[in-house]
Amino acid sequence: MNKTFSLSTVEKIPTEDAVVFLEKPEGGWRWVLDKELAGVPPIQRLVFSMGRAGIKCVNLLCRGLDPVARGMLEARLGQDPRCRAEVRVVEATAFRPPEAWQANGGGRRVLLARGDLVTTPATVRQFLQERGRAATGSGLCLIGVHELIHYVGRFISGEPVFDAAPPDVPDVSGGYTDFVESAPSFRQAERRLLDHYRHHYTQLFDVYFNSHFSIPISSFLVRLPVTPNQVTLMGLAIGALAGWFFSRGDYTSGVLGGLLLAFTAIWDCCDGDVARLKFMESDFGETLDTACDNIINVFLFGGIAWGVARNFGLGHALTPFLFLAIGGFSIFALIYFPGGGKGDFFKGTRVYDVILLLASRNFIYVILVFALAGHLEWFLWLAGFGSLAFALFLWVAWSRIRCQAEA
Repeated sequence: MNKTFSLSTVEKIPTEDAVVFLEKPEGGWRWVLDKELAGVPPIQRLVFSMGRAGIKCVNLLCRGLDPVARGMLEARLGQDPRCRAEVRVVEATAFRPPEAWQANGGGRRVLLARGDLVTTPATVRQFLQERGRAATGSGLCLIGVHELIHYVGRFISGEPVFDAAPPDVPDVSGGYTDFVESAPSFRQAERRLLDHYRHHYTQLFDVYFNSHFSIPISSFLVRLPVTPNQVTLMGLAIGALAGWFFSRGDYTSGVLGGLLLAFTAIWDCCDGDVARLKFMESDFGETLDTACDNIINVFLFGGIAWGVARNFGLGHALTPFLFLAIGGFSIFALIYFPGGGKGDFFKGTRVYDVILLLASRNFIYVILVFALAGHLEWFLWLAGFGSLAFALFLWVAWSRIRCQAEA
């Protein structure tokens, strides 16, 4: 699960203000104001994305929206803790640029956006960092304050606003934009948005296997009143059930445990999807996700060891389990404690790439293979020796890096 985005991690953006032109779509207001697209109504999704991209003030200019609905929209956005920008909802004919925008001779730049735009914080952030180098079809435009009145006038008169933007600039590379104008476009935008979030995965199995199952599950979960942390705890329960099956020691239970464990790898992608799609990322959520992953590992290896003890005796299970416990604790200490985060101490070295590969949960599918072969005891010995070897590798790398830093 991603940490909360901080502006300190990127270059300063060229504007802190945005103007959104909001008009009634072909299918009616509900397609942008009320109907949830991947868990969040489109207009809220746009405002939340702008806030996470560094926009401090969003002016929603409406055309044809009655005063009661405008007031309700402004109140809803103002009371939502996910909204990081100050929001003003006004009738377009009554809009006047704030006096502060005229400072420095009116050289301030303002971000313009279509009200039916569906995008992501990363896309808006990239657009701003590239100083607006995007095609007019993106639904975004970066202009000077003096030009703003011209654009507002076009909007009030019903003329296409973004056709007036420069047509000869390239599209935002790797970004995502879509529009909600009717029921078909709404469904298309939701499918494309969900598919776009595959780009957040970094692990090999997540990209090429798990995501094909997790995306459909996430698209269902975002429609439910569940939080990402609740999804994480559900995954913990599934992992505990897998451990119980492993502890029974028979072939059928081992296979069922392996299948459930594989499902936890798929489910592990869903809490991050829900957090990003619903704009509910948090540092606590990331910590909880890491803690639950480690607890699942305890259930997993403890269950396998118990099942092996049932079949081959306590001595046959205890030795590899002790190796695994010593190696696992050492790995955890070397990864998390020296740098204050997962592998932070090793960042910038090749060791960090090895950590991301070996400290991931891709080994789950190796367990499933051993379970299908009916030899989980072999995996227990392999895991015991493997954890000791990896711990030794990390300790040597840690010692060398520390010596180099002190030299």
